[in-house]
Amino acid sequence: MSKRRLILAMFAVAGGCSNNNPTIEPLPPATTATASGRGRTTAPGVTTAAAPIAPVEVRMVLLKGGTFTMGHDGISPNGELDDARPSHWATVPPFRIDITEVTVDAYRRCLEAGACSVPVDAKVDLGEPVPCNWTEPNRGNYPINCVTWQQADGYCRWAGKQLPTEEMWEFAARGKAARDFPWGPAVPNQRWGVPPDVLERLRGSCQGQFKSTADPSTCPVGSAPKGATPEGVLDLAGNVGEWTASDYCEYATKTCNAAKKVARGGDNGWSRLPFRTLTVFRADLDPTYASPIFGFRCAKLDKP
Repeated sequence: MSKRRLILAMFAVAGGCSNNNPTIEPLPPATTATASGRGRTTAPGVTTAAAPIAPVEVRMVLLKGGTFTMGHDGISPNGELDDARPSHWATVPPFRIDITEVTVDAYRRCLEAGACSVPVDAKVDLGEPVPCNWTEPNRGNYPINCVTWQQADGYCRWAGKQLPTEEMWEFAARGKAARDFPWGPAVPNQRWGVPPDVLERLRGSCQGQFKSTADPSTCPVGSAPKGATPEGVLDLAGNVGEWTASDYCEYATKTCNAAKKVARGGDNGWSRLPFRTLTVFRADLDPTYASPIFGFRCAKLDKP
């Protein structure tokens, strides 16, 4: 995907923001279970079977679903938002969505269970200047990145969930109120109209910078509470872009390309593309693509 440059005009409307800052259950010691499933001896002559490796429990937000306005009919500087046109009605069922993106620790659990594969190494495999969180120390609570669509989909299925559809993702970010940003309107007197903690991520200036290269990095999940939606969903803007379950479809013609998947949101300071904070921004990617600026979260239909 080609790098784009865009100067995004700030909106002049004041907006409130949520201060919901949920936490994620920490990863238990890996020694409590083994991926092989073999038993282990706890006392002479007594053997117990190792418990199956279970997914990390992640807090989710229940969204009641409904019909909402998807896409937009506004300006599209340099054509960056052309594929978000025209606006149209979309309907989603009730569903739950992870409050934050899937973390390195959570993905590691899936790998230990034998259900996931190792993410790519951005420097070795992609020739990218920015490392992946997987290969860096002390990144357990950072979003897993450098994963393909297949790896993201496989993780969510292992966790008993699914990747959110594009409609579910935009509903979580935008709501029935058709918010411009996940938190609401643009924040007055702030560059690009974003809250200060989200702006840190756009500048790549949070404490998550890679010490070895000084390159911008992602940040710990949930560490930008002012960027939360009114419902409490975090990190829909300003950390990593996120894979969705959906094939890429043109809104205007309703033609779809099954060879491309939709990614939404995010920016970790490396590409510095502030229009990605808008709730309508879309990216079409090859499902085999992997990058330091893309990760994912999971969702689950709320069935009675």
